[in-house]
Order: sequence, then structure tokens, then C-alpha cells
Amino acid sequence: MSIADFHSHTNHSDGVLSPSKLISLAMNNQVAYLAITDHDTIDGIKEAKIISKKNDDITIIPGIELSVDVLGEDVHILGIGIDEYNKELITELKKLKEARENRAREIIHMLSKKEIHLEMPKIKKKAGKATIGRPHIAQAMINKKYVSSVQEAFDNYLSKPYITKIKRHKLSGKKAIAMIKQAGGLAFLAHPTYLKQLNKIIEMLSKDGLFGIEAYYKNYDARTVNQMLKIANKYNLYPIGGSDYHGIHGNKEKLPGKIPLPDKIAIELIEKYLKIK
Repeated sequence: MSIADFHSHTNHSDGVLSPSKLISLAMNNQVAYLAITDHDTIDGIKEAKIISKKNDDITIIPGIELSVDVLGEDVHILGIGIDEYNKELITELKKLKEARENRAREIIHMLSKKEIHLEMPKIKKKAGKATIGRPHIAQAMINKKYVSSVQEAFDNYLSKPYITKIKRHKLSGKKAIAMIKQAGGLAFLAHPTYLKQLNKIIEMLSKDGLFGIEAYYKNYDARTVNQMLKIANKYNLYPIGGSDYHGIHGNKEKLPGKIPLPDKIAIELIEKYLKIK
């Protein structure tokens, strides 16, 4: 268990839980510092902060997760400690939201070829202000009784190659890091072991201002953590940790805070670099 979790998602992007329920879950696991890092949106942060102000036991750290293209790979960059009111960031995120909705339309079209017939207007209405993601589509499939659970929707449809290969608009690594820094945040490479060209990608992103790396990811064993720490040391990157909790995969997921991130490392980042006391 860790006192902090720097990677989590709400239903404002592709998570299942509302900010309120995510915070309750994190608090049950004694998480004192929780970063909300929804994909390409900051809408969940404001709601989360309102809730956390009513409870002194948890502090919300504003964040975001941006998808970028580096050397042809899908790379995710976490922005931690951003200013969610930054006008330039808000403008860029509006563009990304439109791109995500266009991709959702393509997913719905592809599903129709599999005899899964959904309506985008109804999904958007149900999602409210949230950026449309696959969990919203999964819920629509449940509502129309094509599947009985989010897990089933992903296993049988939404994680299949004909869906995952649908292209989406991505920023360059340089652009994403610049956006994060301009908004006062720190940029971290998320789940690094997913990458085939890890060292080359880190070398490129480091030149663009990458601050750290997610060395303590949800399912990393001690050997993997040590490998990531060696890389962090080699490139002078700060190691952080996150559960990447979405609530999509039931008991298969690590709950918020159930990560091997040492409290000492988390507190140093919070107090020294994020300046949160």
C-alpha cells in the first residue's frame, strides 16, 4: 500500500466510477494523495476537489494522461500537478475531445458491422460532459442487452483488433510535454514496460523535458521495479507510481493505493516538487 497514487481514472474519461466514488475507494485504502489523470480531459478534477475539501484525509492532485506518438508507438504521458484552469491547456483539450468523439463514432460504426447497433446521440446524452470513451460505449451495449457487463463488452468486442486499430489523433511527445509544463505540471512516462523501444523513447522525451517515469506501476514485481529504477537513474528521471485504476476489469484490477510506491518517494515529490503541504 502507498500513501499516494499518481494515476487514476474517473467516468469523465474511460473510468467507471464518478470522482466521488473513486475518492471513497481510495480513502478506504488509506490513500492520502490521489492524482486524477483522466485521458485528455480535466473535467473530473473540479468535482473531485469539491469533494476532497469536505474531508481532510485526502488531497486531490490535478493531473491528466495524454496519448502521444513517438517512433510509431502509442505512448502515454502523465501530467501531474497541472493548473486545471490554464486557458491554453483547456483550448488544446477541446480539440482532443472532438477527436475522441470522432473515434467513438468510428467504433460505433464498426460495431454495427458486428450487429451491435448503438446511437451516438444517446451515448453523448448519457455521458454528459464526459469525454466519450470505450466504457461509455460498453455501458450502451449493456443498456441494449448486447452484453451483461463492461468486462464482457471489452473481452468480446472493444478490445478486439478491429476496434483497437481504429486510429485516433495523437499529440507529439514534445507538444504534450510542452502543454503540461506550460500548465505548471510535471511530465511522467506512464507504464513504461508497454513500450518496445523504451530507451530510445526516453532519450527523445528527456530532451523535451520529461521529468519522471512510472516505475511503481500496478502489477510490477520487485524485479521489474528495479529495472525501471535503473532506467530512472540512468536518465535522471523521478520515479512515481500509480494503480491506473479504471474499474473496468473487476477483481483483476489493482485498487487505488495498492502499489509498491514507497511513501518517502511520494512525500518528497509532493512537498519538494509539487509544493503541496
